[in-house]
Amino acid sequence: MTSHPHEPAQLRVVIPFPSKEQALIAHNSLRVDREPKRSQVQKTLFVEKHCLIVELVGPDARSLRLSSNTFFDHLTLVQKTIDKFSLDKFGSSEPRTEDFDGIEAKKPCLN
Repeated sequence: MTSHPHEPAQLRVVIPFPSKEQALIAHNSLRVDREPKRSQVQKTLFVEKHCLIVELVGPDARSLRLSSNTFFDHLTLVQKTIDKFSLDKFGSSEPRTEDFDGIEAKKPCLN
């Protein structure tokens, strides 16, 4: 996060997913959640390789913190939903019960 007295506060987060397909599912789920008009925070989402990238720009650190907290709440729900309804490595369509936490990307998102 960067913030100087006369510059807007900025936050860029790179979130790796196991596959590009899952990153796109998260992107499509989260992009519909617009920031409230009064928040003055601009949110940009895009996918690069197997990573979801979010950029938040706001007038100050406080508004950026509020916006990022809301974003991470929504992201957590999306991640748990993806995990619950994903096909496992053997192609089973049964819902998975293990947590999404702890999944590590096998390749770097950005180069």
